[in-house]
Amino acid sequence: WIYLHDRSTGRRFYVANLHTDHRSSKRGRQLDGVLIGKWIMNREYPDPVILAGDFNGTPRKPRYLYLTGQRAYPDENGITVKIPMPMIDTFRVANPNARYTGTVNPDYSGKKNRTQIDYVFVPGGTNVIDSRIIYYHVDGVYPSDHFALLSEFELN
Repeated sequence: WIYLHDRSTGRRFYVANLHTDHRSSKRGRQLDGVLIGKWIMNREYPDPVILAGDFNGTPRKPRYLYLTGQRAYPDENGITVKIPMPMIDTFRVANPNARYTGTVNPDYSGKKNRTQIDYVFVPGGTNVIDSRIIYYHVDGVYPSDHFALLSEFELN
């Protein structure tokens, strides 16, 4: 993570880039969402947090449900908690009716799909302007087994 200061506006904010485990148990996936929430709650400054990266879980999975405030889960002590600052999935907000939401690029094939596991999450109340999946390639060669996600938004 990094704590940034925009000199032109005076705004300060955090950006965290994550790559969460894809082999953990269901409980592990619940708990790492809770731990991310605890980090947000205990950050040094109260400025907004942007979370981005490979969360290795679709919108129906525990991390997503917890981070977006849709579910509460037990923490490491067994106490059920909700995220202190529910997040917004910028792609879903900007593209509520998108047919292809997938950020996975299986076998570097370039096939559009519906398996979204990469996200840019922003605090509730953020103005999402646009978000899109980038299908960049050079002569059919893709640089990653994930498609990039580009989001534009204004923090409040």
